[in-house]
Amino acid sequence: MQGFKIQGFSLQGFSLQGFSLQGFSLQAFSLQGSEISGFKVETVGGEEVLVPVAGEELVGTEITVRHDESETDLTLRIDDIRLDPESDTDDVYFYTVTYLNPETGDWEPTCPDAPGNESILLSGMWDAETGDRIEDADTFSFACRNGVIAKCTEWGYRPWAEQEGQSLAPYHQACTRMARADYCGDGTPHTVNGVTIDIEDQLDTSIQSYESWWPFEAEWNEDGAVCLNAWNSRIWLMDDIQLPSCLQEIAHKPKCGWKPSAETLMVDRFSFLYNWWNLH
Repeated sequence: MQGFKIQGFSLQGFSLQGFSLQGFSLQAFSLQGSEISGFKVETVGGEEVLVPVAGEELVGTEITVRHDESETDLTLRIDDIRLDPESDTDDVYFYTVTYLNPETGDWEPTCPDAPGNESILLSGMWDAETGDRIEDADTFSFACRNGVIAKCTEWGYRPWAEQEGQSLAPYHQACTRMARADYCGDGTPHTVNGVTIDIEDQLDTSIQSYESWWPFEAEWNEDGAVCLNAWNSRIWLMDDIQLPSCLQEIAHKPKCGWKPSAETLMVDRFSFLYNWWNLH
């Protein structure tokens, strides 16, 4: 099941460089999925030493971020961190994050529409308009679990990881395009909430494999659809049908889905009748 939100809570426009954690400064850190590691200063034997911090140790951390345009500060707090119980890789963590409302003084959820107000912490950011992933070592995103960035991570396409020597970052980006039916890779979704698709990737050992014999919808890579069977697409479920601007470029490949192109990373199957019946 997938909707069309790119992510529910974004730190775009906020500067995270040099933030303070629980009264100590994180001198250096790396982000591999949710494995955050860095150093805090502690006094041991009368001397100050750097002690590494990681994972669940960050519960209770307050992060002050500055909004670059308005030059105002916002305080975030990590209330809980737990391992994804459905993951077999032990590197996907769910974060419960709240923010201090400066007007009410209350701690409020950052992902109010997501299950348990949970998000996944990822390096980099995604452009809210185009859906493009932007590599930035100093920027992080809390991807709410009701958005496709988190969903594609939960489906196994962890952008920090590799499988059989291949980076999963391109597969994760392709997955976000596919989940939103962003056929042209321009950030425009062509689907509705609650639609079901069946997916398979082109990895030598697939992370996701088909569970149906539905007709093929499209082939996908980081830039959107490589080809599209327009007659069998999620476009026709929309109340306000908007044809993709790139339709002429992607809708005329013979056997789309049957013989994936070399640039194809993922392929999805879709049943209009199944989805129409379930949505109505």
